[in-house]
Amino acid sequence: MPAGWGRDVAPDETVLWQGKPDGRFRWADLRLYPALTGVAFAAVGMLLLTQEGPGFARDAPDYVHFIFPGFGAILLLSGVYAIVGLPLQELIRRRGSDYLLTDRAAYVVLRRAGRSAARWPLTRDMDLSLRPDSVIFARRRAVDPDEADKVITIDVGFLRIAQAHMVFNLMQKAIAALPSER
Repeated sequence: MPAGWGRDVAPDETVLWQGKPDGRFRWADLRLYPALTGVAFAAVGMLLLTQEGPGFARDAPDYVHFIFPGFGAILLLSGVYAIVGLPLQELIRRRGSDYLLTDRAAYVVLRRAGRSAARWPLTRDMDLSLRPDSVIFARRRAVDPDEADKVITIDVGFLRIAQAHMVFNLMQKAIAALPSER
């Protein structure tokens, strides 16, 4: 049994593979809509901070020169988070993930605040698919982070792994070796 998996994996399960996702940054990780929104927020924030934006008359009351830079700082920080923070958050999430495949289940562990292990039992009707760097074995529905009124389907699996083809074959063999259901 690999170290750290004892409380999640049954003692009679056989470990077939253990791995981690690729933790490197890729430019493809940037999502266009949040990045463009972030650039706009940061630009408006900079204008408000430097008081070069429209509406900054010289004869404006003194409180205007305190309020608008405060809003500018909030917009600037929000913009920087949308541009840099969101991709870094995903990168940190991946670097804190571990994967394990046994003869009976697939496990994904996320270490955020603590440790949460998710287990997907292997079944004959599992919707298994292979991508160039991922093995997808489940899907879940979630609210779109860009559009709150839209529900999206998220792939669940061993994402961004170097040995995707080998793991896919191991999963197919493990599923084929499962006892037939009666």
